[in-house]
Amino acid sequence: SGGSSNFTLCPVGTFQPRTGQASCLPAPIGFIVPDVGLAVPNVCPRGAVCDVTGLSTSTKACPPGHYCLEGTRTSNYTDFGTPERPLPCPFGTYCGPGVTTNRTISNNFTTPQTCFAGYLCE
Repeated sequence: SGGSSNFTLCPVGTFQPRTGQASCLPAPIGFIVPDVGLAVPNVCPRGAVCDVTGLSTSTKACPPGHYCLEGTRTSNYTDFGTPERPLPCPFGTYCGPGVTTNRTISNNFTTPQTCFAGYLCE
């Protein structure tokens, strides 16, 4: 291979899809870049909110009372202009922080849990 060239891997939180670039791009809102040297960002994982640029990991859990699908980009569940927002827990269930789905699995607290008779679920 001819000639020597200097190159630096893009740090975590940044990526670069094109060759020969002088800089890296921050992870966009709704995405994370968990590793060095990535060409594409990863979509924000279920149960998390990725609401700022440049994230290497999702640090913000989905808010209680809601579940978050992949790519959730705001923790504001009343932001109806953003489809990638926290969605309300199904009726008759409760959701703690970090819930990933609207389907209940008993005693799996990443899923909505059934409200029992005599309890108020909010």
